[in-house]
Amino acid sequence: MVRDIIEVAGSTKGLSIFVQAVKAAGLEEKLRSKGPFTVFAPTDDAFKKIPAGMAAVESLLKNKQKLTTLLYHHILTGQHSTGQLANVHTVKTVQGEKITIDVVGGKVKVMGAKLMQPDIRAQNGVIHAIDTVILNVA
Repeated sequence: MVRDIIEVAGSTKGLSIFVQAVKAAGLEEKLRSKGPFTVFAPTDDAFKKIPAGMAAVESLLKNKQKLTTLLYHHILTGQHSTGQLANVHTVKTVQGEKITIDVVGGKVKVMGAKLMQPDIRAQNGVIHAIDTVILNVA
């Protein structure tokens, strides 16, 4: 059985808050659609590192507009593997904002976030689990 980004993220250890956030923002249908998408999915630990920790996360989950904007910082149109990302300096999010890609010590970083679990494949794209929530973009 081929699974979409939401199903794959839901079965990937450490991405439960990300999946909860996607559903709370109303983006579940989009990430189940044909795509393809590249998703930089913050791990549960990444969400807990947001200033004010879980209290901030719980507040964010109740603010659909802010949550949607935040999650769009983590989604690209098209499927981009780690190898492809290593060869570019910037990419555009689904909303047209630019985020930076750097290779430090042979490791790809997105806006300073480390790829903890890269290249998690889904039928409609790829997920890269990252260690930091992308809060600000250019």
